[in-house]
Amino acid sequence: MDFVDPTESVENSACDGSHAVADDGRQKEKCHREVHFAFLPERYEPLVDDEARGIAKEEEKTRKKEKYKKVKKFQCRMLAKHCAPPGSV
Repeated sequence: MDFVDPTESVENSACDGSHAVADDGRQKEKCHREVHFAFLPERYEPLVDDEARGIAKEEEKTRKKEKYKKVKKFQCRMLAKHCAPPGSV
């Protein structure tokens, strides 16, 4: 199901390879797109190497550490701010 802008004329919506330019400068394709289906075998295995999986896990671990570090730093600052005597912080 294609999206058709009601403000555009009927001539632009024909599937003759022409493109209509929208107000924001992008081109909208007015032709139908073909959909290709591929049947997967019963024993499908993704093409992800063990090395790539290991690298992804390491990157995820470092991101979690950085996020934890930021949260811990913020929580310590807030705790110090609430526990400190007035006027010192």
